[in-house]
Amino acid sequence: MSSQDIDAGGSEPEGSKIAEDTSFDWQLRPVITALVLALCGLAVFFALEDKPSYDDPIVPWRQAVAAFFFFGGLAACFSLERIRWLWSIIFGLIAGLVLAGITYWVAGYGERGFEWNWAFGAGLIALAIATPLFQTFRDEGQRRFPYPRLHFHAWTDVVIYFASLAFVGLSWLLLLLLAGLFDLIGIDFIKNIMREAWFGWTFSGLTFGAALGILRESDKVLGTLQRVVLIVLSVLAPPLATGLSVFLVLLLFTGLDTLWDATDATTPILLSCAIGAVILSNAVIRNDRSETSPSLILQGSALVLALNILPLALIAAVSMGLRIDQYGLTPERAWGLLVVVIATAYGLAYLVSVARKRMDWAEIVRPANTRLAMALCAICLILAMPIADFGAMSARDQMARLQNGDVSADEFDYVAFAFDFGPKGREMLKMLANGKAAASTLAPEDKRLAMNHASKALASNNRWAAYEGRESALSGRSLDQFLQVLPTGATLPDGLRKALQDNSACREKACLVYIESPARAVFVERSCDNCLPNTSIYTKGDGMDWDRDWSVDWRNAEKDYWQNRDIEKLDANSKIEVRDVPKKQIFVDGKPYSTPF
Repeated sequence: MSSQDIDAGGSEPEGSKIAEDTSFDWQLRPVITALVLALCGLAVFFALEDKPSYDDPIVPWRQAVAAFFFFGGLAACFSLERIRWLWSIIFGLIAGLVLAGITYWVAGYGERGFEWNWAFGAGLIALAIATPLFQTFRDEGQRRFPYPRLHFHAWTDVVIYFASLAFVGLSWLLLLLLAGLFDLIGIDFIKNIMREAWFGWTFSGLTFGAALGILRESDKVLGTLQRVVLIVLSVLAPPLATGLSVFLVLLLFTGLDTLWDATDATTPILLSCAIGAVILSNAVIRNDRSETSPSLILQGSALVLALNILPLALIAAVSMGLRIDQYGLTPERAWGLLVVVIATAYGLAYLVSVARKRMDWAEIVRPANTRLAMALCAICLILAMPIADFGAMSARDQMARLQNGDVSADEFDYVAFAFDFGPKGREMLKMLANGKAAASTLAPEDKRLAMNHASKALASNNRWAAYEGRESALSGRSLDQFLQVLPTGATLPDGLRKALQDNSACREKACLVYIESPARAVFVERSCDNCLPNTSIYTKGDGMDWDRDWSVDWRNAEKDYWQNRDIEKLDANSKIEVRDVPKKQIFVDGKPYSTPF
């Protein structure tokens, strides 16, 4: 299959004509975009300059200011043209203010500074979709969105973004090379300035803006780059169409249960395939009929991909529904459900297009793409704002599960309430710690556990410390469940218990520990189903605290093995004993050469 087969005939691709029609000669543009983004990078540095320690995060307003310059500058420069340049400035200001507001809300959501969440991601998606819509609106000078122009802007923005990033990387490599070169003669100015944070932000903005402006001025290069990207993507359509079709056919025989048994990532995988089907099918149909590949293989693959989107979305919907029913609602699952709804909408639109026009389905799906993009942009923009708080919804749902007994007080995710569910989650966690809310309906022992865990989660400075404490507590209970201590009646020292917990021992497999002396213990664990248990020696140093300083002495640890593979677990009926076993060992020149046997 040659590139001539892939692309439509004609002396000049339609994309090149659109590029010439939408780009205006402006030799100062690379200078303008480079200077603007360099200044924006410097402004981002000053906004984040006084970065506190990790446990004392940056204040939200500083992060909001940084977001304003970062995203506002990018939006203005990406959309900048000589014609109606003031519109691009206004668009950049609006985009910067919107992203700054979203960042400010996200930074205050967790009370510990900015952390990535789905609301911020939705804001980025809204900006990414709004940019080509605005560019088309600017070119037309009115509210008209012809699909060839909109499609061209969408793809060229992606090409320019990644090409500019590549140029930034190459520029840094060149600067690193020059720094090393001048360092050879004792001039370390370049090396020293590269270490400055302000220079990093400014130089990256300068080089990104320069690359962006140069590419915007290179109409033919831009059209060629876009055409190459679409050619490469369209070639991927046949294998994906074949794979998805075979998968769906086999699923009729294996049943959906195999999906749930295989992995916990069923929904993300299915949705990723649906998104890939949308992208690759559009890479084949392109801007209009004149650019659609004449290859019947590619056209047929695009048609198959269009038909596969809806089944994938529906299976993902079933998977997400089961997950929510089993484990309750979380912000990630709520956003995942939204993605399922969007994928279903695309699947329906593509199915209706094929049903109405069959092989000419692209003539209907192109305008449908425009409407779907506008709807998706509006939905993401709305949900990125504190209008729909998925964290609060998740907190209420999870608390109801605790109250109804769907989840035990021991397995309840207190850390998510403290760090992931926002102000409402922390409010409900405080009530739980005080014995109110769902805690008042629990049994006394469960109430005590809930109050204790809730208090610890609230007192933690970050989620990792909270999860570490949570894992340690769970490991302690697992240790009691699977560990047997010898000799019978011996007490496991607190320090040794902690050492075993820290090594994640006895989580799911039976193990035992033999207290050989006050300062020495032999520990045996089975780390997997199909392997033999191994033996380690735990020792306590002289004069050390009983409660803390137990550690594995790997130098003295003999990697001994149970020779009977039939021993799968220990229980109350197991006869356990320690025997003195004579062994042999190979010595060379008086030194041990092998392990005992």
